[in-house]
Amino acid sequence: MREPRVIKSADVHEFVAGDGTLLRELHKTKWYSLARARLAAGARSKKHVLQCEETYVILAGSGIMCVDRKRYELNKNDVMVIPPGAVQSLHANEDMEFLCIVAPPWKEECEEVLE
Repeated sequence: MREPRVIKSADVHEFVAGDGTLLRELHKTKWYSLARARLAAGARSKKHVLQCEETYVILAGSGIMCVDRKRYELNKNDVMVIPPGAVQSLHANEDMEFLCIVAPPWKEECEEVLE
């Protein structure tokens, strides 16, 4: 049996993801991957498509998620589930922090950045 562990987000390297968000990959299993992301007020992630389901959990801030040309308002504590194959982009109205859960786990070949 594996032991429980604590992952300190601040201890995980932050990098600019392909879609332009600031990302920390926190955890990955054979079933899902978990990342913590940031997007500054006024910024927008690049349009991209994942071939897996992606769930956003908004921890702070607000913004507009565009999925297949439809707009969804997101606020703190909201959850957005994006189906595989959907074109998505997030515009931050305020500084945003959110968790991204990708199932099956994110792999570079499963994502296409469209711009």
